[in-house]
Amino acid sequence: MFPSKEKIEEIIMELQRIMRIQDWNIDLKILTELEMLDYDGDKKTGAVTSDYEDRNLIIIRFNKDLEQNQYDNWYNVIIHELKHVQSMKYYNRVYENMKFIKDEELRKELEKQQDIFYEALIDRQAREFEALYPVTNFIKEDENVT
Repeated sequence: MFPSKEKIEEIIMELQRIMRIQDWNIDLKILTELEMLDYDGDKKTGAVTSDYEDRNLIIIRFNKDLEQNQYDNWYNVIIHELKHVQSMKYYNRVYENMKFIKDEELRKELEKQQDIFYEALIDRQAREFEALYPVTNFIKEDENVT
């Protein structure tokens, strides 16, 4: 179960303050698993994309069918996506520099390895952040969630 979209947006704003990423505009989209699949061909629990017209606009897509997935922690998914936002400029710089590798096969392999490493790093950072700032800091047990 997870709270309303409004409550999640309120939590995101507080997490942005804590992570010092208030300069990013976050647009939260809560989608079904099927909509996630239609959007980018993957039924992930969450995803983040930047708007190339507005460099400081981030769209977080959140799978509302989370309970049907192998993951059951909506708060960790939100933190995970915000950690992507926090490291977005670093991540983009790494990929910009990949274009200097002329061997296409080598470049693709390095990009694949970079993605694996980056996701593992983000996962770990999200778990550590959640331990420091548990969801109970933002939602009390007696609050209504759907």
